[in-house]
Amino acid sequence: MVMGSSGSKLEKALGDQFPEGERYFGLENFGNTCYCNSVLQALYFCIPFREQLLEYYSNSKNLTDAEENLLTCLADLFTQVKDLSVKPILVLL
Repeated sequence: MVMGSSGSKLEKALGDQFPEGERYFGLENFGNTCYCNSVLQALYFCIPFREQLLEYYSNSKNLTDAEENLLTCLADLFTQVKDLSVKPILVLL
């Protein structure tokens, strides 16, 4: 973020702590899902984990008998977050 540019209080407080191209995002909270959402967001910002997971996901999509599991669902969520505009993502676990 460039000094003097407009942004939220959070963006101003965090400054340039996130790598270029990273965006803030939110997951919709349904009362007691905030703890789960926090873990998901922490995993997303663990870049080596995210890259390995997305690589696994792209390889598993090429298999004809690939089954949906926790890793593929998490990778799908990470893909949605990567392409996120402004709206929070609805997560149903």
